[in-house]
This record gives sequence, C-alpha cells and structure tokens, in this order.
Amino acid sequence: MFLLGLLLLNLFGNHSAAGTGPTCPDGFTLLNDSKCVKLYETAMTYAKAVKTCRSIIKGDIVSVHKNTDNQALLNLINSHHSVRPIWLGLTCVTSNPNSCSWDDNSGAASYYNNFAKCKPIFYKSNPRIPRFPANPNLSAGKNVYMLVSGSSTGKWISADGNLVSLSFVCETPSSLVPDDESCSPASPTTFLFAYSNDLNPTDVLEVWSHFDQHREEISNKSVVFANVRFDLRKAEDIFYHTNFSDVMDSVEAHLPDSDLGFTDVGTGSDILSIIQKFIYDGQKAPICGSAMLILLKRYPNEQNIDDIVSKLRKHHIYIYVVTHEVPSGGLYSQTMYDIATRTNGYCSFGIDQNFLYVRMKTLLKKNQHFFFQAATNGGAYYSHYLFYSTNIPVSGKNGTVALPLMTVPDLETDYLIMTIQDHGPLTSFIRQEIDWNAVGTDLSGGEAENIWDFGWVKGNGTFYELSWQPRANYVYNMTFSYAFTDRSSQVLQFRAFTEDENVINTWIPYDN
Repeated sequence: MFLLGLLLLNLFGNHSAAGTGPTCPDGFTLLNDSKCVKLYETAMTYAKAVKTCRSIIKGDIVSVHKNTDNQALLNLINSHHSVRPIWLGLTCVTSNPNSCSWDDNSGAASYYNNFAKCKPIFYKSNPRIPRFPANPNLSAGKNVYMLVSGSSTGKWISADGNLVSLSFVCETPSSLVPDDESCSPASPTTFLFAYSNDLNPTDVLEVWSHFDQHREEISNKSVVFANVRFDLRKAEDIFYHTNFSDVMDSVEAHLPDSDLGFTDVGTGSDILSIIQKFIYDGQKAPICGSAMLILLKRYPNEQNIDDIVSKLRKHHIYIYVVTHEVPSGGLYSQTMYDIATRTNGYCSFGIDQNFLYVRMKTLLKKNQHFFFQAATNGGAYYSHYLFYSTNIPVSGKNGTVALPLMTVPDLETDYLIMTIQDHGPLTSFIRQEIDWNAVGTDLSGGEAENIWDFGWVKGNGTFYELSWQPRANYVYNMTFSYAFTDRSSQVLQFRAFTEDENVINTWIPYDN
C-alpha cells in the first residue's frame, strides 16, 4: 500500500503539507503541482457542470494541455473507481482542433489534444468506400468528453452537451504557486522568437536577420534559442536549438505561408497556446528567466489572462510584443498588452503601413524604424537586464503622476523605454514629460515629447525610447505629466534596463 500511495502521489499529486508548497481547497487534489482538481461523479449536462464548477469554487471544467496531465487525470479518476466518461472544459466551433477553446481561457487545443479516431461510416450510395467524419466531430456536438475505461482510455470524443449527461472534474488554481527558484536574472536561459503566419515572410526574415548580426551579445544571455510560427490551421512544434546559427535555417524553412493560415477574420490568434506550450516544454529548454519576442498580426479572442499571468510570473518569463494596429483577425488587441503589463514585459503597437518600413531620414540615420526599435530594443534585445519596472495609470485629458523611486545600480549603460499609449493607433497622444531629481542632490532634469514637434513619433507607433541616461548609484524621484485628446483611462509601461548582468541579482517586483 505504501508503494501504491507513492505511485499515485507521483502520478497525480496530493495536498501539500502546510507551508511547503501549493495548497488546495478541502476535497481537491493537486494535479502535477499546477492546479487543484475534484471529481464530481453525478452526471450532468455540460451547462450544468459548468455552472457547478463556477458556483462552488469559481473554477472551470478541467483543461488538459499535455500528455502527463491527461494521464494524471485518468489516474485520479481511476483512484475513485469511476468508469463514467468525464466532460472536458473544451468547446469546438469547427472540425479543426485549432478552433477548440478551453473554458478557462488557457488557449486552444492546437498544441496538445487526444481526440479519438472516428470509426468509419459506410454510406449506402457506395458501401465499399468508408468515410471518416471530421475529428473533432461537430455532427456529434461541439462539446468534448474523455473516455476513462476500455481500449480507448484517455481519448477525447465529441458530444452534444445539451443531450448528454456525464461526470466532470472541476479545476481551480492552487492557493500558492511557488516561484521558480532555479535561476537568477543573470542565469543562462532560453530566447524564443515567435511570429504570426499572417505576417509578410520578408518582414519576419528581416527581423531575425538583425538578431543574427548580434549573435554574440544574445548568446551571452541565452544558451537555447527557439523559434515558432503560429496562427496556423495545423499547429507546429516549437523548434529548439543550441547553436544560434541553426535558428536562421529554421526560420527560413518556416516562413509565413498564407496557404497554411486561418481563413477567416473571426478566428483568434493561438498565441496564448504558444505561451502555454513553451511553459510546458520546460524539459526541452530552461524556461526560468526566459524571454519571448512575439510578432503579432492577429489578435487573441481570449480576455481572461489570470492563469497565464500566474505561470509567467512563477517562471520569471518576460514577453516582448510588437503588434499590428490593423489586425488580420481576432477580437482583443488589449489581451497581449495586459499580459505584458502584469509580467514586467513590454508591448507596442505600430501603424500598419509603417510596421516594417523606414520612415523619415532621422530614422534612416539610426538604421532603425518602428519595427526594429520595438522588436529589437524591447529588452530581449542583446543581453539587457531589467532593473526598474512600473506601470503608469493615467486618466483624463491631462494630469501628473508621481512614479515610484528608481534606484540605479552601479552600471555602465542603462536604457529606458515606455509606451506613450496602451493601444493603437496613435490618435489620442498629445504630449508627455518626465521630470526627475536625484535624491539628496541638486541633480535634476526633464524630457518632453509632443506630437507636433516630433511627428516621426507617429511613425514609431506607441514605442518610445528616452534619451535620458540616469547616473549610477543614484536614487531618483520622478513625475510623469501627460496630455491626451480624450479622457479614457490608460496604463502605460515604463521599463529600465542595463547591459551589466553583474549588478542585477534579484527579480524585480511586479507592479499590479
């Protein structure tokens, strides 16, 4: 019995001892150290099962993102000696798994699913030729359940949740998700280059070519390099490389191809599934302290980001997003911006016709335009290390906000960026000014930007780089003054980086 107990504990987890790790509500079991689950054996329709999960624990029907979770879920159910299939929190709108979305807003079933192969149907018109219904099978229904016994144990089947009643498993986050302590800000980690299939292939190649010219600086920070093309009808794996030069070959072999992409504007981006898969790929590459550069053309259809934010924070993963103002599809432009805001990342929007084209001679002299400034200078660029992060709430047409004190470490080079709007296009920005003074000294100054004197800012979208270089070993008071054409509330991102890894030894707190 002791050996069996150990086996079950390893396969689907258990309650953690008080104070030693994640804990679950009474009656719930910790599944693979990631979430709390509970089996409800009373059969219900899908809608009633959803209502039960949300009314009891404000949770959802369970989601499954990798094979080990699928198996752990089976082990949990078998430990209750239950043989009735269970609902999964998955809803499909077409026969393509990419269209199947998890109820907990953790993305689509594009990167992991376990749909059963359908049995052949023999039509009377030609009984000798079998035909296989689509999988998932919308003719059976848009909902999905898991078989827990028989030869197809663990397989997923389509069903009509209004007509079928089944058991179900509710899930809720654990009350404590311990931080990943396997790395420090200076530890070697992974750099992921992710790009939408809706982009122009020349543009994607141009961006990575810029990174390829600075492989030595990037290699100082990262030991694994990865790339992935997303927004595809048939999802692809993330490709991992230990040799930087292999990334270029992989990108060239997987450039955007319109024949492989989504065909309608209503389909949202599967970027959240990409992020989830990257996190679950932790055995393939170090994810603690990793950085993701995301080129986004299609917006996600999800808005609930609490779960993915929790996971990114746990592993100290930074995301840097460059977003088209004119999307190829999807609903919510704010989703990725909000994720970056809550995880010390950065997200900028760019004018569509200037997304990848040089604008004005000023930018030509710098050999940078909006895309390169946003895509390559977002902190993932070279070997920058974050030493200050705050989110600036603004509301009304004008005002002044006091920022938290900024302590500048003993560094040689620092680098400050911010967003001048939290959305695109750049239509409401009029003016901004940052004023500062070093505590206990007469050292003070300021930097202002406005839309009239610096029209090229519009070509740069919402990305803004400050020219101010704070001095090392000073503590600064800062105030931010702003003027907009409307009164809407916004949250602006302000980030400060250094190139010196030796002065940053703790993770920067998150600004909620």
